Amino acid sequence: ITASALIGGSQYAASYVSGTGAGALDLDAAGNVYLGGYTAALDFPVTAGAYQTAPPGYDNFGAATLAFLAEVSPGLNQIVFATYYGSSTVQCLGRSNCAGAWGSTNVTALAVEASGAILAAANTIVSTFPAFSRGILAARFAPGGGSIAWSTLIGPEGSSGGSQFAHALALDSKGDAVIVGSAVNGMYESAGALQSCNESGGFVAKISGISGAN
Repeated sequence: ITASALIGGSQYAASYVSGTGAGALDLDAAGNVYLGGYTAALDFPVTAGAYQTAPPGYDNFGAATLAFLAEVSPGLNQIVFATYYGSSTVQCLGRSNCAGAWGSTNVTALAVEASGAILAAANTIVSTFPAFSRGILAARFAPGGGSIAWSTLIGPEGSSGGSQFAHALALDSKGDAVIVGSAVNGMYESAGALQSCNESGGFVAKISGISGAN
């Protein structure tokens, strides 16, 4: 091991809500390390000018889990940028259902463009993107993580949620994104698809014209 480092926090809303996990990784040409994942830390080390600096919300019954994106120097000794991403709120019906109901977002795949822009895919259960949503959220962050060029949900959704999950992502030479994952309740399908997407299983999807490479 030539270098190792922890990224996360030490302050949490309650003893039963804790942890930071990294599940996505990519490198740029200079060797900078880009990480994505989830955190419930109230003191995650977000940097000045980050897209989202507000920590996860919480009450006496539970807490939200936000996604994070971070860039770390090649020697793993400096955080270049870090930001929260997601919403603390989630739709609920009635006081009993609202107790402990909080949003959850987790970056599970990312790819860094030559420009330094970051394409991220996250699994999310929130109520503000812009309405109740459960599924895959894709977003393109500007270099430095200070703004988002666009974001979109992928797959069928509704009040019951689509239950799609992104597992890996890659960019092709045209800047189109290829995402693979699983879909419990089906996925949108294109004309001439290899197999019907109206059932549970794995999926592969290609989204064109989304990066700055075009």
